[in-house]
Amino acid sequence: MSSTPRSAADGEILFAEGDRGFDFYVVVSGRVEILEHSGGPPTTVTVHEPGEFTGDVDMVTGRSALVTAVARGAT
Repeated sequence: MSSTPRSAADGEILFAEGDRGFDFYVVVSGRVEILEHSGGPPTTVTVHEPGEFTGDVDMVTGRSALVTAVARGAT
């Protein structure tokens, strides 16, 4: 895991459903959309704005991600 700032292009997947060992992101600019894929087309769970962060208990337990995080705008 890195604590180095990085940029993400619009539409870039930061982590995907099923990934393990994914990073924690603090949103400085842009947005990060969290999508859930079960039961049909992707559904937006939430959108993280500047000053917010991604992450859930799966980062601590080592389970695979249940959602996908996608950069929206220059992030």
